[in-house]
Amino acid sequence: MLLRLVFIGFTCLSTGCALINGMVANTAGNFFGSAEAVYASDEDPELVRDALPFSLKTMETLLDSSPENKNILLGACSGFTIYAYLFLQADAEMAEWDDYNLALELRERARKMYVRGRDYCVRRLDVTYPGIGSQLLVDPTVAVLDIELDDVEALYWLGTSWGLAISNGLDHPELIADLPAVKALLGRAIELDEDYNRGAIHSALIPLEALPEEMGGSPSRA
Repeated sequence: MLLRLVFIGFTCLSTGCALINGMVANTAGNFFGSAEAVYASDEDPELVRDALPFSLKTMETLLDSSPENKNILLGACSGFTIYAYLFLQADAEMAEWDDYNLALELRERARKMYVRGRDYCVRRLDVTYPGIGSQLLVDPTVAVLDIELDDVEALYWLGTSWGLAISNGLDHPELIADLPAVKALLGRAIELDEDYNRGAIHSALIPLEALPEEMGGSPSRA
């Protein structure tokens, strides 16, 4: 069914049938909204590695027609984050032993993917809480107070993608300056559902706490 929907969607992109393409996007959103559960449960990582790029580009295409589809926005956020973490960052860590320049290149790709995922999660929350993206940069502690339990998954993925972008972009001061926003997001997620996904929120905080104190980390708590 999903393949048929995607085929119709791409056909409509070339013929301009915006109404049908929007319907496809809204329907497909139900398939993409929990992408991380499907990817995480697959026993063949290479299959996931090969399939993810197509899924990610499909979601981006569908978002052109349905830019406020919360399920697809969340799927894109989690999907780009998963791809960057499982493959690009993991490959970078392995390459550090043999090819440092390749490792740097892979980490930069991972950072860009994390930022891409972050931006989709910001858009996802902005649908429900208009203006929250800019508010997070001004006063993150206050900005997160209105976020409710139904959005804890978006909180988690936004905090995770943003935090991983920071830990892989320590040479980007503009990212490091966003650390208070990430901590506020994950802190709010813990307040709403401390046991979300078997403690995943606490795990997301570890690389941030491991940063040097001058960068906003707290190695003693990592």
